[in-house]
Order: sequence, then C-alpha cells, then structure tokens
Amino acid sequence: MPLTVVVTRNVESRYRGFLTSVMLEVSAGVYVAPNMSHGVRDRTWSVISDWWATGTPPKSRNWKPWTINVATIAPRH
Repeated sequence: MPLTVVVTRNVESRYRGFLTSVMLEVSAGVYVAPNMSHGVRDRTWSVISDWWATGTPPKSRNWKPWTINVATIAPRH
C-alpha cells in the first residue's frame, strides 16, 4: 500500500482532529499514514473537501494527499 501524506496550515481545529483520528501527526500540520487503503484515502479526502467547500476561512491552506509507492523507495543501509 502507498504512503499517504497530508500537509495543512492554518486550518480549523476540526481538520486537525479528524486527520489525527485517521493518520499519525508527525509534525504540526503534517499527517502520514503508511498503510491507508485507497477507499479510506478517498473517504478522508471527501470529508476534507466537503469541509473546505462549506466555509473554511480564506487564510487556510490544505493540499491533496500525496501517495508514494513504497516499492520504489530504496531501503537504507
């Protein structure tokens, strides 16, 4: 499964709470999920997109999650 990363900045607390419930927050506003399935990733993005469309303050930023195919990452030695 691909690694999923979401980066946010200046978002409402509901974004942070929701993302923390489905992903690990590794730094302020940076969320990762190493084993998130395609379906869960789509549902997570759907919730974030719906909230964004219904009134997030203009100063907020939120980006679509990146997915990285773990098989393409060389192991560290």
